Amino acid sequence: MRCPQCNTALIGTRATGRNHTYRYYTCHTRNRYNRNECDAPRLDADAVDYAVLTALASFYRDNQQLIADAVTEAQRSHRNARSDHTAELTTIETELTQTDQAIDRYLGAFERGTLDDETLATRLEALRTKQKQLRQRQAELTNEIDHEPVMPARSSLRAVARHIETIIETGDDLGRKTLIEALVAEVKVTGPDRLIPIFKVLGPDAPRDIANVDTGDTSQPKPTQPATSPAPHRGAAAVLPATTPPKGAVRAMPTLVGRQGLEP
Repeated sequence: MRCPQCNTALIGTRATGRNHTYRYYTCHTRNRYNRNECDAPRLDADAVDYAVLTALASFYRDNQQLIADAVTEAQRSHRNARSDHTAELTTIETELTQTDQAIDRYLGAFERGTLDDETLATRLEALRTKQKQLRQRQAELTNEIDHEPVMPARSSLRAVARHIETIIETGDDLGRKTLIEALVAEVKVTGPDRLIPIFKVLGPDAPRDIANVDTGDTSQPKPTQPATSPAPHRGAAAVLPATTPPKGAVRAMPTLVGRQGLEP
């Protein structure tokens, strides 16, 4: 998330009250300097997390056609880029072969006594750095070419939605944070009471992957969980205590699709 006024990152901050610690997302500029540099209001972190997760659950539960359309577009883009990726992969493999051969030549020269230790070490360091970069790019391109986006089964999407709802109801702060990192590409803050989260669409193994997000220990009440009952599209209000029911609203907009994810 970035500040809607100065575009710097929002960071997690805390304020300790008499009986409770409150979590906020605060503009880095404001937190580091003062409100004269940026007076963007702090956002109640628990309310923001709750709003994003409820919108996320609603998205996976109710917007399967939008997900299908986005996957179809991603497949089209993947096929269009395949020839470029294949050509780049060929170039990378040629450079990698040449780099491997250069390393062998330097090692051979050293063994013959025509190259000193210091020169060998300098040249090998540069070549091995290049070799590592080329192999990394080779792996990325191979993975990109071989793995075309696949639409998850509708039952898988429903399973993801149910697990998200379980995390909302019984998960701890760490579980909710992990889930957001797994499924939320970006959260655009457009005002103190308005957010636009951009969601990720998981592959066919979505239920198995998301099931790895633990719901946390529910044997003790969670004092930082918003007091309102779960309901889609409940939202975040600026600088509300974490135990106060959110008064704002995160407006869901299921018709928008972003390139890096899906805007609910």
